[in-house]
Amino acid sequence: MAWNWSFLRLDLFISAPGLSSLYCYRRGIPACRARGYAPLILTSCSGLQAIAFWTIRQDFDPV
Repeated sequence: MAWNWSFLRLDLFISAPGLSSLYCYRRGIPACRARGYAPLILTSCSGLQAIAFWTIRQDFDPV
């Protein structure tokens, strides 16, 4: 539980540029498409770190 709350600020910080790039992309601004890659990659890395942490602690069951 502490792991989930400890990354809340970081996840929100990473998600804001991603959501803004989606907004710009839907408005038809082509330069915003490239701005969405960094938040997507960082959010994926954050999720993989969480899965690795839970696997080490044996709290993760893929089934």
